[in-house]
Amino acid sequence: MAAGLLFNRFAKLISLPNVTGYLVAGLLIGPSVLNLIPKDGTEALNVLVTLALGFIAYSIGGEFNINNIKAIADASDKPVILYNVPSRTGCNLLPETCAALAGHPRIAAVKEASGNLSQIVSLFHKAEAHLDVYSGNDDQIVPILAMGGEGCISVLSNVLPKEAVRLCELFFSGDVRGAAALQCRLLPVIDALFSEVNPIPVKAALAKMGYGTDTLRLPLTPMEEGRRAVLLNALEAWGV
Repeated sequence: MAAGLLFNRFAKLISLPNVTGYLVAGLLIGPSVLNLIPKDGTEALNVLVTLALGFIAYSIGGEFNINNIKAIADASDKPVILYNVPSRTGCNLLPETCAALAGHPRIAAVKEASGNLSQIVSLFHKAEAHLDVYSGNDDQIVPILAMGGEGCISVLSNVLPKEAVRLCELFFSGDVRGAAALQCRLLPVIDALFSEVNPIPVKAALAKMGYGTDTLRLPLTPMEEGRRAVLLNALEAWGV
């Protein structure tokens, strides 16, 4: 997967030769989730990814997410990356929750996609010493790297992988202005990729590039034609 290209720094930190795949788990703890976690040392799965629970967490509270995610981490021998994507889960993994989870020996990082830069700064303040932070919103890659982020887990990288990697390389080489300029140049593509629910736009883009077909399962439907035209025009500016 293209997003795995941006895990190189993380892979070095945890002594993995390659980061080739991940499992998303965590909607409900029970045999149906825990049985998905490999326990035989398989190399096909290097990193375990866990989502904050959404539809039930509001009534139970943050402690539920802490116990839920710890149970997943306890059941695996793989490093765990927390995913904070409140626009998808309906639940915001707060800095205090991340800090409480950061002490677990296998919880190594968090993908931050709240979009709230003030919250992200608080996350660095409370948890950075024990938890690597990755940008989960493509329009905030450079701001999060500037706070000490380790990289990004990216939608953009599925469509423009070289440019997404280059953005991080520019920053880590010390060319912050160059990285910021590239971030801004990529913004029309990023905005178009997020103009509808992911993966609708990225499927449309990849189909246009000759990778697969623009076929989705309900409740997802093909991209609205006006937004599709905006996306394809933005990609044409990058030679796609």
